[in-house]
Amino acid sequence: MGQDAQILAVIASPVMGLSHFGICPQLFVFITYLTTKPPQWHGSTWIIFSIHISLTRNAPHDVQHSICLNSFISYGFLIALHGLWLSSDRIYTPTLTTDDTLIVGFAFKITDIYNTAMLGFFTTDLAGQFYVNVVGTELEVERGGTILGTTSGLGLVIDTWYWLELKVKCHDSTGTYELRIGETDVLSASGVDTKEGTNDYSVIRLGTTGTVLDIEYDDFYVCDSTGSTNNDFLGNCAVTAIRPNGAGYQDELTPSAGINYQNVDEEELDDDISYNESGTTGEKDTYNYENVSGLEEVFGIQINTECRETDAESFKIKTVTRINSIDFTDSEQIIGGSDFTNKRLISELNPNTSLAWTVTTLNSAEFGMEVA
Repeated sequence: MGQDAQILAVIASPVMGLSHFGICPQLFVFITYLTTKPPQWHGSTWIIFSIHISLTRNAPHDVQHSICLNSFISYGFLIALHGLWLSSDRIYTPTLTTDDTLIVGFAFKITDIYNTAMLGFFTTDLAGQFYVNVVGTELEVERGGTILGTTSGLGLVIDTWYWLELKVKCHDSTGTYELRIGETDVLSASGVDTKEGTNDYSVIRLGTTGTVLDIEYDDFYVCDSTGSTNNDFLGNCAVTAIRPNGAGYQDELTPSAGINYQNVDEEELDDDISYNESGTTGEKDTYNYENVSGLEEVFGIQINTECRETDAESFKIKTVTRINSIDFTDSEQIIGGSDFTNKRLISELNPNTSLAWTVTTLNSAEFGMEVA
């Protein structure tokens, strides 16, 4: 895709709890900029973990980051991670796809010279493994214990941002892999054995095990080769977030105080401190969001809603996209308990036109939820 500006907007809708909806709305955005920028433009506020974490909300956290972490659960073509610092540790995604091809991209920065794995593709049972390793100032591709290739002259520099993408087709004899740095192929092969184990790769790991490693990850995406869009390298991207900044057309939930959108515009989730609530099927809230600008393409949007139930009755939620004065609702999702949980929708196409999102249509849309 070169240096064309592209954006994956991942919109996090407010958090809701039923009978309260404590909704925490944000918009996560993957972007490549209109003009070429150096790797240093990557860099977010980091989530810091020093123990082996599970993909649940952990402290300390910034809500936009924790939502992205939870977004590893696959609801479509792509998963997003805004910013993560792992200190001698790792995280695993759930199973993401049944396709034989995985594509991943992210920015990374190492703080010292290491010899260790930084990225892994795994089978569901974690038995099959395909790695990208840091080996001094080079990168190495490994299947299980077999080294498939090592870069030459890459010359990684500590405390410097790099944009990495990896695509692997999993097969015993006709497999392929391509490793890119800064959108340039630095290591690739075809007609090779890329399959370790009996199943295709469907789980991704960031970080390492048993090795001292401080590495910063930013602007993570993953997709597979299925569908007609977002089925190959996305190019140099970033993930950002926008939040509600005004009331939308629908304003039917009961606020804990003040105006509905003001209960869901915080940078960090405050759970039961401010929220909107409802126990009435069909009631909706939608919100205006901050505008994005300076971009050319929108890969897709992801709307996240944090919600919980507050009594024994079971509730469901639908994600709402309002555009051109029409409400488009997603299939209902079960909330399933009194603990806060994220429900999300990934949308590659504008539901009003069935065409790709644009900055203009994104900025004109409202997002929210409906009690189901």
